[in-house]
Amino acid sequence: MKFFMVRQAHHERIVIKMKTFLLVGNPNTGKTTLFNALTGLHQKVGNYAGVTVEKKEGTFHVNDQKIRLIDLPGTYSLTPSSPDEEIVVQTLLGLSSEKMSIDGVIVVADATNLERNLYLTTQVIDCGFPTILAVNMIDEAKKKGQSIELELLSKRLGIPVFFTAANKKRGVAELKTYLATETLRAPPSILTQLQLSSSVRSHLEQLEPHLAHISHSNSRRAEALRLLSRDDKLETYPQKQNLLKLCSTIHYMLETEHVDWKSLEADARYQWINHVCKSACSRLLQKPKTSMTDRIDAIVTHRMVGPLFFFLIVGIIFQALFSWATFPMDFIDSFFGKASNVIHRTLPEGPIRSLLADGAVAGIGGIIIFLPQIAFLFFFIALLEDSGYMARAAFVMEQLMAKFGLHGKSFIPLISSFACAIPGIMATRTIESKRDRLITILIAPLMSCSARLPVYTLLIAACIPSLTFLGIFNLQGIVMWSLYLLGVIAAIAVAFLLKKTILKTPSLPFFIELPPYRLPQFSNVFKKTWERSKLFLTNAGTIIFALSIILWFLTSYPKPKNHVAENSFQNGQMIRVASTSDPRGAPRQRGGGTTETTGPVSENNFEMNSSESKIAYSFAGRMGKAIEPLIEPLGFNWKIGIGLIASFAAREVFISTMAIVYSLEDTDETSESLISAIRNDVHADGRKVFNPLVALSLLVFYVLACQCISTVAVVKRETNSWRWPIFMVVYMTLLAYGASFIVYQGGKYFFPL
Repeated sequence: MKFFMVRQAHHERIVIKMKTFLLVGNPNTGKTTLFNALTGLHQKVGNYAGVTVEKKEGTFHVNDQKIRLIDLPGTYSLTPSSPDEEIVVQTLLGLSSEKMSIDGVIVVADATNLERNLYLTTQVIDCGFPTILAVNMIDEAKKKGQSIELELLSKRLGIPVFFTAANKKRGVAELKTYLATETLRAPPSILTQLQLSSSVRSHLEQLEPHLAHISHSNSRRAEALRLLSRDDKLETYPQKQNLLKLCSTIHYMLETEHVDWKSLEADARYQWINHVCKSACSRLLQKPKTSMTDRIDAIVTHRMVGPLFFFLIVGIIFQALFSWATFPMDFIDSFFGKASNVIHRTLPEGPIRSLLADGAVAGIGGIIIFLPQIAFLFFFIALLEDSGYMARAAFVMEQLMAKFGLHGKSFIPLISSFACAIPGIMATRTIESKRDRLITILIAPLMSCSARLPVYTLLIAACIPSLTFLGIFNLQGIVMWSLYLLGVIAAIAVAFLLKKTILKTPSLPFFIELPPYRLPQFSNVFKKTWERSKLFLTNAGTIIFALSIILWFLTSYPKPKNHVAENSFQNGQMIRVASTSDPRGAPRQRGGGTTETTGPVSENNFEMNSSESKIAYSFAGRMGKAIEPLIEPLGFNWKIGIGLIASFAAREVFISTMAIVYSLEDTDETSESLISAIRNDVHADGRKVFNPLVALSLLVFYVLACQCISTVAVVKRETNSWRWPIFMVVYMTLLAYGASFIVYQGGKYFFPL
């Protein structure tokens, strides 16, 4: 129980209890809009303990009374089918790990679809809390010719009822005043008014003793009725085995009495709700008109036109992630690059400078650089949700996605992952089913993100011949296109296998509510964008930063024993570099310092002298050497091994790592110097280190492997467990290794090197 103090003029202290209310309601009822209207800017967003479901909390004052409002996830009933709905049930039944004193529950209902919304309302009333009904969108109901008798509805339900139009803030002030000034009491139970046979009521009494963990007696009786209408495994219940046996026995007895127990609660409640609506609600007699929603749906949900319109929307989102986000990402990259240079110029050479410039600054930059893509993606998702189109998108894509064991809403996260898997994985929050969401998360990294593109570009330019077929098809272009296609095929195959094995779920009919179209509230859109971006920074960002520091340490330590002179290998020449080399170990090509070519050497000669090279001498270099026997069957040597290890920071780090290995500076994937170094590098026996077959094997590995700690961190944050990110890394690594092995060994068999 929380209190706050009010100091009056004569220094008296008056202790006033802070009231706490829960906000619940069906999806698409304007619940979030009402929450924002009530709390304004006084909000904070976090996660419920133990799950990744967002917890929104806000406060507001009415005179001297402070009110705390907790926005629970949207749900259609108190029979949970997702983690979001489970949170609502646990909170209302007092089973949540977070114990709080609740002064009442505000149920938000859609005035245009009141009968369906009252189902949840009656269930909440039976939980034993003081309850208030906010009938929202009342202005839209009037436009449709619907009339609701407020006082009569309030009398029949036994609770106070308010009309609101949250998007226009109508009725909000009255609701605030009522919450602050009135002392609320729990209403009479609806359960006693339902038409249930004496046999059913007797069975409810049998179940109640097994629900002693639920504090309120009304809640226990109502939960017993829900249990009789369920046939799931009741995973969240104590003594579930005893409950399962008892429920099975009661189900058998009800079947012998010809009672349809699966629809028992729904039939009883809707029968009562129907009587209430007949007396309290009416529709004005008028000629039916085709609504604007129906006219738009005739186009956007059309069997042929609908998918085309959807792909147009996705194209705009894709353009935003790839092109529009480029300018802010380049600015962020440039800013942190300059910050690193300032540190290099300001501090003397040593571990502190390296930690700050190459560890901390690079780690923070590696987090913030994702923000533009995340913000753009969630801005568009919020627009689609607020406008009502997101449900149509899922409806349009469901038939296609279901063939591959995926949910209709999986499409946008997967498409978004072509730009970056991080916003794509975060976008899976729109998927209600926990298992469908998890499958989408686990396959999203198989989409070839933009970070892979520099690796593809470098290896294709260096190793794949530029041949043209039929005058228009270029081999390099075909290889690039094939890599993207391979990722899609692998994702589909993995999704199908997961759906049939460890994440197997029964095939259920696809139901989705198509809400009316509304003009998005940009204040809500920007709030959602900011909240989700901030959650990325505060949760996943901390993990990414920590892992970035670890990778910096692995590539920086231990230092070579001889700091005066360092050996490196460049284009088949042994280079002796004076101690003026830059902090990353690459020789300076401009300004002070000297380079001395000692003549051609073999790879063996280089390896004997490479203990002086910082990257080779580091833990990462030693790990590259250590894994060489493991990656040799894929056609990779220790240099590529270092690149694979370093690119866990981000896939494109492979480019800069190869530049360090070959002692080059200021290079990117299109630099001729780096392309030439890769193309001309040879083994001791004269064989090329990077030939077309090795390049294809490495390209396939990068398509299928999870080479990105940021992605791992976000999966940990979204699943709230290390189990699934570890599973993802393991299965993707095994998949990548197996595919690369087949490519290289099969290629050697058909095209001997």
